[in-house]
Amino acid sequence: MTGTSCTPPVWVWPVRLEDYDRDPEFKASEAEALKVHASSLGSGVLPSEVVERCRVPRLLKPIEDVCAHIELQKKYWVNTKILMLGDMAARGRSFWGWSEEEWLASIKKGQHEKPGVAAIAYLLCEFDSIHKLGRRNFIFHGLATRIFGRERVRRLFTELEAMLMQWGYRDRTAKVYVPRVMCEVLVTNRSPHLEDLTLEVLEKVRERRTSKAKAHYLSVVSKVLANRKIISAPIMRMERPRYPNPHLLTGVPEKWAQAAKYWRDNAKYTCFCSALWLGLSSSILLTHREWTIPRVYRNALGKREASAAKLLISPEPTLSEP
Repeated sequence: MTGTSCTPPVWVWPVRLEDYDRDPEFKASEAEALKVHASSLGSGVLPSEVVERCRVPRLLKPIEDVCAHIELQKKYWVNTKILMLGDMAARGRSFWGWSEEEWLASIKKGQHEKPGVAAIAYLLCEFDSIHKLGRRNFIFHGLATRIFGRERVRRLFTELEAMLMQWGYRDRTAKVYVPRVMCEVLVTNRSPHLEDLTLEVLEKVRERRTSKAKAHYLSVVSKVLANRKIISAPIMRMERPRYPNPHLLTGVPEKWAQAAKYWRDNAKYTCFCSALWLGLSSSILLTHREWTIPRVYRNALGKREASAAKLLISPEPTLSEP
């Protein structure tokens, strides 16, 4: 993006925390208002009437500012306020003093209110446990678009997609999976600017993941950052767990088994050892020079592995024949 007209405006933190009274304890009038009106919900009084009667501007103004910034539909504002007021009344203090566990409980309680409550926690109280809510990709994606702006995130995704497609990544990886992980990284760093990311942020996101296999797309994000000289080098891809299958080596000559093990441990694709193990016995085992792409492909390998095989086969193979 070279033209100045296409450059999104400079992003700043959307709420001014210094403008609010962040005392976790209630004022006397607030405690009385919550005691009188919050309990009236159970008697059939409409939520909108409860919010109107419960005059606690110190508590409601920050919530309204966040709802306005994330463009939450007006019809969900009342229920978001009611949820927050009810939890404050039950806990005996304002949301400025809630613990991580209390924020998680409030966010999980919501339905349509969930995005608003999560954004309130994130923007007002430095909440940093979004990853504990489950379905992380959808939550982080929703937060990123609401907090950083849909247009800004869309521009970033378009640029990211073009780069990954040029590198040869498949369509869904470039359009869906990597952008979702990028959202998690940006939200964790509390900034929409790629230039603000560091290796420490990527490591923080990786350490929070319970499954090593889920870190694959995070390594792709690190490659994008390394390509832009934002970090010095991409993080190592966390390999998926592998399980030994010693019976597959039955009848395979030792040198071929060693070669297959080396390929498995060091190559991205495993067409070499797949071709060895898919029905080739020691009596009919082919040498390197007898291999052809059609034969590899016939042995149940996909197009991607067949392409990798082209890189393996050369007129003068360096690996000695068994």
